[in-house]
Amino acid sequence: MRDELMGVPVNDLDILVCHISSQDLEKILENEGQLHLVGKNFGVYVFKPHGQKKSYEIALPRKEKSTGIGHKDFDVQVDHNIPIEDDLRRRDFTINAIAKNLRDDSLIDPWGGQQDIKNRVLRQVFDETFKEDPLRMLRACQFVSRLDLEVEDNTFKGMCQYASSVNTVSAERIFHELEKLLKSKKPSLGFHLMHATGLLKEILPELQNTVGVKQPTKYHAYPVFEHILAVVDAAAAEPLSVRWAALCHDLGKPPSLAPHPKDGRPTFFGHEKISRDMAKSILERLKAPEALKKKVALLCQEHMFLPANELSDKALRRLIHRTGKDNIIELIYLRRADKIGNGVDVNLDDWEKLLERVYAELQGGSFSIKDLNLNGKDLINKLQLKQGPQLGKTLDHLLNHVLENPELNKKDILLQLAKEFMSSK
Repeated sequence: MRDELMGVPVNDLDILVCHISSQDLEKILENEGQLHLVGKNFGVYVFKPHGQKKSYEIALPRKEKSTGIGHKDFDVQVDHNIPIEDDLRRRDFTINAIAKNLRDDSLIDPWGGQQDIKNRVLRQVFDETFKEDPLRMLRACQFVSRLDLEVEDNTFKGMCQYASSVNTVSAERIFHELEKLLKSKKPSLGFHLMHATGLLKEILPELQNTVGVKQPTKYHAYPVFEHILAVVDAAAAEPLSVRWAALCHDLGKPPSLAPHPKDGRPTFFGHEKISRDMAKSILERLKAPEALKKKVALLCQEHMFLPANELSDKALRRLIHRTGKDNIIELIYLRRADKIGNGVDVNLDDWEKLLERVYAELQGGSFSIKDLNLNGKDLINKLQLKQGPQLGKTLDHLLNHVLENPELNKKDILLQLAKEFMSSK
């Protein structure tokens, strides 16, 4: 009901069935479609009506009581006679504790969720909501970002009180919630809330350590922490890999901080490599997919390439070679967001032109050995080269020539260059 009341498109419909026993409910649904019991202990079914592709989650009313610190440490009571108000009481926030009676469209709202939606307030349903499931604190952060809400005082205090308990939540669940946060329109709101409540130092201490680190005002309008969040916001429309890279790209600045020998201004030489290693560590800790980990690390490592208007065609081709054709566009997106996040002289014309240049280079360009119009077999057959290091060095030499001048990527020219290279050894 929350999304419908807030004017947000509704993609899922969760149905709660009261006053019908599980046995009777199963008989009814099995006659109408496919039924799968997905949570026997929780009274939850997935139902797909005959002739439809869409499935619906259908549940019986239940009560829950925490019996430990784990996500599965709950005593669950499923009973079709439990009043719907009691079922709604186990929800995390009042905005999520609203139901609609499908018979007459009347709303059941025992905890004032409609008023909180109207006032754009995020309020816990009961005082120990975060004690029962610490992940709800991260849900609060992503709801604040997604829905532009203000956290009610007691809810904020509860998040501060139980922040350290988030360490009992599995890495996979934390990663999933952080991805939801990064998908929001303004992720910075959620990360600021994480910092204010103490969640940030528990989950992302690397980001916490950037708080208060100043940057040269000539190039940056914000300190490191605020700059990172500005870059994350600027990347909010980009692929998730770019958003993760935006979050991690400057984490290496605190450990690389040193005063400039001439004027003492802060410098961060080599921070991109430290950021790369931190990104790897964070995503490993969160058990993120391997492909994401590799891509984010690469984007962090390469994000300090020359400004767009200083990048020659040769340098651009070498950058594409170094990063790979599958990553170069996302790297430009990251660099563009980084420029916006600097908050100083934000003119993106050069970056838009650079994107056009990249797209033009990618049309039939040669950026790897497999793009050469000559391969290892050609060198073996024509020049009697043998498999081994020399073959690889020769191909690398040819690729370097083609990166300098794409017009050289012709078989006869490459063979001549290979002969010259071999004779020089």
